Amino acid sequence: MNICSDADLRKRAEQRLQSQKKSAYTKDEKDDAYHDLLIRLYEHEIRGEDLLQSIKEIEAELRHYVDLYYHAPFAYLTLDEKGIIIESDDQVSTILHQKQDQILDHLFQNFLVEDDHSRFGAFLMHILDSREIGSCEVHLDDKSITGKLIRCTGNMVYHPQRRSHVWLIAIIPISQPDNTNIRIHSRENISFFADLVEHTSHPFAVAFPNGQIRMCNTSFEALLGYTSEELSTLDWARDLTPSEWKEHELSMLKKLHRTGRPIQYEKEYIRKDGTRIPVELFVHLVTDDRGNPQYYYSFISDISKRKMSELRLKESEERFKQLAEHVDEVFWFTSLNPERVLYVNPSFEQIWGISSDELYADPRIWTDRIHPDDKNRVLNSFSAWITEKIPRYDVEYRIFNKEGKLKWIHDKGAAQVKEKGIVIQVSGIAKDITYRKLKNMTNQQKKTFLET
Repeated sequence: MNICSDADLRKRAEQRLQSQKKSAYTKDEKDDAYHDLLIRLYEHEIRGEDLLQSIKEIEAELRHYVDLYYHAPFAYLTLDEKGIIIESDDQVSTILHQKQDQILDHLFQNFLVEDDHSRFGAFLMHILDSREIGSCEVHLDDKSITGKLIRCTGNMVYHPQRRSHVWLIAIIPISQPDNTNIRIHSRENISFFADLVEHTSHPFAVAFPNGQIRMCNTSFEALLGYTSEELSTLDWARDLTPSEWKEHELSMLKKLHRTGRPIQYEKEYIRKDGTRIPVELFVHLVTDDRGNPQYYYSFISDISKRKMSELRLKESEERFKQLAEHVDEVFWFTSLNPERVLYVNPSFEQIWGISSDELYADPRIWTDRIHPDDKNRVLNSFSAWITEKIPRYDVEYRIFNKEGKLKWIHDKGAAQVKEKGIVIQVSGIAKDITYRKLKNMTNQQKKTFLET
């Protein structure tokens, strides 16, 4: 994905603004502050489009892993915190002699003989408590297939869609009389996983606590610009980690040693060319039978694009905030369902006479100041806009300020944010146009308005 430069972003935002402008504006409406606020708004919109593109790329990568998952020589299944099967591959159906819809959303232990229920439960609890790879041998229930012995090997992994840890279990039938075939099958499995790790686009590395890098795949080499031979001579803590990240990484690894549970943290690597690259690591610790640390294995994610997007979004937000807090117009963001004001600039208090804190506490308090003759029209227009019954929200109405004096307001919706086709957030700009209205009134109209 290409992330556009600030200059290109502004050019694209300008073009989008021009394409959506009305053909004629009054001179007051063309002031620079109003124009700049809209530009910032479209910058945010374009940033959102770039982030959506990143999500599409991640989903494409995920589909690649799903293909590997479903065509592996083992049988794989995923269990939720209750032991219910939430994912399984085609091999599980073959081993259990059941269709997918007869497997998913069922307790896995129901496919085992009753005498092995407690053994399998203890196996899951061991993995949960230790966060280490474990295994056990159990028999399938006669009703599914005649007493076949299987080996279950599993670990706890983080499931991004469920936002929780789940059990990932590999099932290997082991009740085969031909031991030669079993050994061949085992070698094929090892070869398959070695090939999978080597050729996956996700960087992977195995390292010792003393700093030595034991092995890595080609994606890790490409990430840092070193060959595997060069990496084997380097100390990952001394040579690859910037000094300001060492204390943070050390504290995370201490936590890993203390709990034994995989940890996830961010840091930077120093590449061969001297540049730095931000990464996120998911690190596991392997110990011997006595609990002594042996080595780490890590899955590493390049988060450069994410960090760049976050930085540019932060810079854009800062520029917007500086601008929005020094203009006369009211700039507002509101989320829906439930309705909540996300942001309003100081001009709101100056025009309405209501503090921003009061508005944050009661998102509809601004409507209390609308002239009774205008209120229903304004609220109906706003409701129709957020439910997409009308294409835009653009109204003029009167309000009473805190002194009880009338003001004319021009309120215009600027953008909508949708999720699954439903509007979940809106924003807009409100201007005090009292002076413009008075200029166009007759003397009698002015007198009536001011007396009101």
